Amino acid sequence: MYYLRFAIASIDGERLFDGHFGESDYYLIYDLNNERYEFIEQIKNLAKDFEEREHGDKRKAMKVSDLLSECEALCGRAFGPNIKRIVKKFVPVVVRVEKVEEALRLLQESYESILKEYEKGEDRKHLVLK
Repeated sequence: MYYLRFAIASIDGERLFDGHFGESDYYLIYDLNNERYEFIEQIKNLAKDFEEREHGDKRKAMKVSDLLSECEALCGRAFGPNIKRIVKKFVPVVVRVEKVEEALRLLQESYESILKEYEKGEDRKHLVLK
C-alpha cells in the first residue's frame, strides 16, 4: 500500500511545536498510511534561524522546502504566511492536538483525504484536522 512521508513539527519528539511550522526546532519524519506509520528520523530545522527580510520571506520557505524535499505532507499546529508557497509542493495539515501520538492518529484517520489533496498537485489546499 502507498504511504505519504510526513514532517511533523515537534519540540521534543513527544509534543508538537506550538508556533509556525517553519520556526520549529525539529521535524519528525514519518512514513504513514491508514494502516500503519513508521518513524524514519528526526531532522534539525537548519532554516529556523534564517534572517528574514520580512515575515513570510520566500527564501525561508525555499530553505524549509529543500530541507524536507523527500516529504509530501507537513503537519503542525500553525503555519505562517509561507503556507501559500509550500502548498504547491506539500499538503500542509494543521492539527489541534498537543502530542505527536495524537497527531499521528488523526493523520491516519484522514489519510485518504490527505492523499486526495496531495494528488491535486499545485491546486491543493491545506487541511485542518480536529
